[in-house]
Amino acid sequence: MLPFGGQVDFILKIHTRSLEEYHDFVKTKLSKIENIGVLNSTFVLKEIKQSSEYYI
Repeated sequence: MLPFGGQVDFILKIHTRSLEEYHDFVKTKLSKIENIGVLNSTFVLKEIKQSSEYYI
């Protein structure tokens, strides 16, 4: 096992029209990638802020 700096290596943010479309994406695209060991999903129930910009 390789040492990792944290629990998450990558975050992939996607937009789908429905849970069914998301399921199809995971089934036909993500599950075909050999190096993905664990997949965790988080769903937005209500959007509060649309911008992802962060000013330093």
